[in-house]
Amino acid sequence: MLGRRRGERRLLDREVRRHLADVGGRSVVVDGSQPADELFLDLATGAPCGVLVVDVAAREWPGLLARLLWHVRPGGALVFRGGEGRTADPLVQRLRTLDAIRAGERAPLAARRKGDDVRALAAAIGGWREAGPHVVVTSTARALAKLREEQTDRLLAAGRLRGQVLASVPAATFTARCSVAQTDSAVRHAEVREITAPAMALRAYDDVVCAPRQVVVHDDVLLPDTFRRSHRHRLRSAALVDLAPDFASVRAALDDPAPLAGTWVHLDSEYPGHFGHLLTEQLSRMWAWPRILEEEPRPRVLLSTRTPRTALHAFERDVLGAFGVAEDDVVIIDRPVRVERLLSATPMLAQPGWVHPGIADAWRHAGAALAAGAAERAWPRRIFCARRGDKRACRNAAEVEALFADEGFAVVHPEELALAEQAALFRAADVVAGYAGAAMFNLCWTDAPKDVVLLVPESYTAENEYLMAAVQGHRLSIMWCPSDVALPEVGFSAEAYQASYTADLVKDGAWLRSRLRWLG
Repeated sequence: MLGRRRGERRLLDREVRRHLADVGGRSVVVDGSQPADELFLDLATGAPCGVLVVDVAAREWPGLLARLLWHVRPGGALVFRGGEGRTADPLVQRLRTLDAIRAGERAPLAARRKGDDVRALAAAIGGWREAGPHVVVTSTARALAKLREEQTDRLLAAGRLRGQVLASVPAATFTARCSVAQTDSAVRHAEVREITAPAMALRAYDDVVCAPRQVVVHDDVLLPDTFRRSHRHRLRSAALVDLAPDFASVRAALDDPAPLAGTWVHLDSEYPGHFGHLLTEQLSRMWAWPRILEEEPRPRVLLSTRTPRTALHAFERDVLGAFGVAEDDVVIIDRPVRVERLLSATPMLAQPGWVHPGIADAWRHAGAALAAGAAERAWPRRIFCARRGDKRACRNAAEVEALFADEGFAVVHPEELALAEQAALFRAADVVAGYAGAAMFNLCWTDAPKDVVLLVPESYTAENEYLMAAVQGHRLSIMWCPSDVALPEVGFSAEAYQASYTADLVKDGAWLRSRLRWLG
């Protein structure tokens, strides 16, 4: 018996040495003594694993395969240590199933996202074999671990990431300060609700790689600043290939990033150069600007682009200018760069979900600065923001806009105005109406509660205007409009989200006219 155990041990040692000689890296033994979160962080932030040895009960092997393979560098091995009382049968059966899925001979039993995870796992397995009582699985994937906000702060405090937390704002729970009146809808309803926003942080990172579309990489981990919704149950980004709940790869090649010396403020977006995302996700990081100015009297800003350009869009220049940022102090990247020092703040707005009331100061500051740059003129007191384009178009827009004009509203296209004029227009209005969407995000510039009338497609699940009203105290009147494509019963549908719609004036026209007259 003792001789057999020694033989098994020699066989295991030989496998470890062989793979380390081939791919390098470290060898780590997982024995079940660490809590799952601690193990994840140790593996994610340590030197890359050439070999990961799993020394736990065999019944746990199939589940650990999906959790641990991603920590192994390409060409490395995940080795399940067999021996007395451990049968490899459940794992071998699982590996054979994954082989069949990889070959296209069968589909995962799980559907949707879980099915995608199974397919990704199957694709990441370069091969497997039984070595005596042990099972050796080789990896083909270079996966980056996704770090969450709270994990990042713990690692920074422990010195396991390069950087520090410069400022923080406590979590906040408050009752939305808006009021809501609305038409009947079988599928949508808005209400004054309690909103809980997580804690915010301004962090400084040293020697990180930034790639277009908001990606921030520290060695082999994706920092939470990569994700515009960094507190969601599952972190996702269009810039990434999602592999597993806690792992992804970057679509863009990260090899040979160009050096970028000095300190830079990360204000990039998953959807760069987009007006709506600028006014919501990017602007909501500017709560940290006063602290950033203490750190850097003349901050330089890092943005990216998906299309060839070196100059800012006019609306980007105006928003940044409201905080004193000159265009010469902005770099727009279209490929990865290695940043000497990066300052990055948690966004205070993430929809659908929450907004932190602390964002109000940044909105007020920017709104006042922008409006001060508008020429003096008499602005209409009741405005209706029209919308052009085929995406999320109102099919009876002419009829709707005629109704609002008949009720004394000036029909405007805000995008035809300079941003300073848009801010002045919204601040001067008593009643702001329009189709839900980016034009209405100009509400953030207002300095007092407004009466706000929204026409919202039932399949449009964004809540930006509601979240702004929740902080600023606007009085909402919502007309729910049937969409061409219904919301799915489960999950998200981009087709439904962007679908055109019709304002049902037969059903709700009388309510709408009555509401507009009541608003004065």
